[in-house]
Amino acid sequence: MSSKKNKKNKSVQKQNKSELVKKSTELIYNKQQVPLFKYLLFLPLIITLIAGIYFVYSSYISNGYFGFPLDDPWIHLTFAKNLVDYGSFSYFRNEIVTSGSTSPIYTLVLSLFYIIIKNEFIISYLIGIIFGVFLIYMIIKISGIHFKDTGLLAIITALLVALQPKLNLINVSGMETSMFIFFVAGSFYAYQSKKMSLLGIFLGLTIWCRPDGFILWIAIALDYLLQKYYFKKNVLSPSEKNIQDKEIITAFSIALIFAGAYFLFNYLLSESILPNTYKAKLEYYQNNDRAQFLENEVLKYFSQDEFILIWIPFLIGIFGIVKSLFKKQKNTLLVYLLFIVGLIAIYYIKLPFAHRFGRYLMPVIPFYILTAVLGIKIIFDFISKRFVRRSNLLPNMIFIIYFIILAGMFINQNLKSLEEFTFFCKYHNDRHVAAGKWLGKNTNQSDVVATHDVGAIAFYSERKIIDIAGLITPELIEQVNQRSYSEYLNSYLANNKTDYIVTLKNWFEVVNDKPVFVLVNEFEFMEIYKYNPSRTHIQPKEVSHFNQAAIQMLQNGAASNALSYLNQSLMLDNRSSQTYFILGAVYEILKDYSKAEQNLKKAIEINSDYAEAYYGLAKINFDQNRIEESRNYLIKCLEINPAYSPAIQLLNQIKSVSKE
Repeated sequence: MSSKKNKKNKSVQKQNKSELVKKSTELIYNKQQVPLFKYLLFLPLIITLIAGIYFVYSSYISNGYFGFPLDDPWIHLTFAKNLVDYGSFSYFRNEIVTSGSTSPIYTLVLSLFYIIIKNEFIISYLIGIIFGVFLIYMIIKISGIHFKDTGLLAIITALLVALQPKLNLINVSGMETSMFIFFVAGSFYAYQSKKMSLLGIFLGLTIWCRPDGFILWIAIALDYLLQKYYFKKNVLSPSEKNIQDKEIITAFSIALIFAGAYFLFNYLLSESILPNTYKAKLEYYQNNDRAQFLENEVLKYFSQDEFILIWIPFLIGIFGIVKSLFKKQKNTLLVYLLFIVGLIAIYYIKLPFAHRFGRYLMPVIPFYILTAVLGIKIIFDFISKRFVRRSNLLPNMIFIIYFIILAGMFINQNLKSLEEFTFFCKYHNDRHVAAGKWLGKNTNQSDVVATHDVGAIAFYSERKIIDIAGLITPELIEQVNQRSYSEYLNSYLANNKTDYIVTLKNWFEVVNDKPVFVLVNEFEFMEIYKYNPSRTHIQPKEVSHFNQAAIQMLQNGAASNALSYLNQSLMLDNRSSQTYFILGAVYEILKDYSKAEQNLKKAIEINSDYAEAYYGLAKINFDQNRIEESRNYLIKCLEINPAYSPAIQLLNQIKSVSKE
């Protein structure tokens, strides 16, 4: 009797504790306990709208103009403008018909807005913010499915996504990223709610928005197969039913129709089923360091800044998903983990580069947060079961304090993202926008411009573009990573009657000529050259790297070590006046005046307007007390560049010596 009584008492105690846990967690788990719950759902939507407007307004106040933090938005805008003006999916009037847009559907939406609104910034901001708000709405719907009786957790998930600084920045970046993430979220919502026709439409739209959408297809297909063949059949609630084969086939059939149209579109434009941009970026970035990609663009990206307090809950969320997987129990969040791992893996394998702001990996952020919230729920449940006592509010207090700190960190990081947004808007305005406008005012309409950043330059100059990075000029893609690319490019530009070259020095360095316009004479300055086939020369990137290494050796007082780098430069390219000039400077420091003079004269032979080389010869002659020869070289130097201060100072010194 006593044993039965003890068991009964323990059962009652367990039931009472369960009731206490339930009561203590009602704030989080029961949406009926939250006053005005329905109205709280609007808060994340309003936050996203306000954040977008604030980013744009604050940046405008700081810079005095609207801007984009990337050059790529103007690529979409150029296609959209030509589609409206010329009825052609072209990058110049109706002449360069090409699949150079990664996101044809985004370009189409831009063109529809462009018919009504002619301001490129207003159009792009408006579309980005709209899809940002749509995304939050979809996250609310998805969270509602996963946290059916935990209303506050659903709101918190949506709030964290709405406060996410990287997403708020990308909403006003002028890029298709917000649209793509919305399509991904729409696909997940349709899949989780078993709306198969809607799933097919969203899956198809993801492909038209970005080729990355195929990773989503694989994640959903794999999750479906696991549900059908791996998970236990008795884990479903009576009201829940499995997706049938016929339904999933319907969804993917609809998606394949969209994909087929997308492949046909690209093939008709460029004879390739994928856009030029996809192939060009694969070629350009495929040799990036994959270990650094994982360390900096994945691990640090998702564990630092605003993520610092949620990456551990994310790992706990993964633990919960994996635990369910091993137990063969269905976990509806598994599909998000498959997508996250799949997207990171495909970039690791094919294109180890996340681009500025990590925008290529941004589509995983909402589902990273959703998984982290699952981890928070697991932690909260654990605390509740272990520490709850009568009238003990510890779990709720911990949860509330944690969320307040988390929200504060997200808000603080939004301010930092705003600074970054403002800086890069100015960066591109001072370089790319200014270059495009200068070309529009100072060149002929028939002139051809070669450049590697084709967005703002093409949009504002309205000139025919040769894209030396290959995105718009597909015949160059195969050559981009070849060591002989600069030689091929010099020949290509000459054969295609190029009139101007616009480059950032750290991308493609032009030598043997002087620019007709320098946009920003500081960090990453951009230069415009009037192209002359017999003179203008793009030197190989390796040569630029070797020459920079030699200059660094000179600055560190290791002149003799610089020679090995410069000899390697000459082996790769013996037509660079820059290399001979640096060699002259090295030999001057080593007091080998004969070789110094020989190399400086070679630099002038290649580039007759090399003011710095004339100054170098003047200095060598002055050091050897050949005053008249030095004076002549200085005069020539100042004829080329009257404001060259070292030459002015040396000439004044010669005049002073002559008077004495």
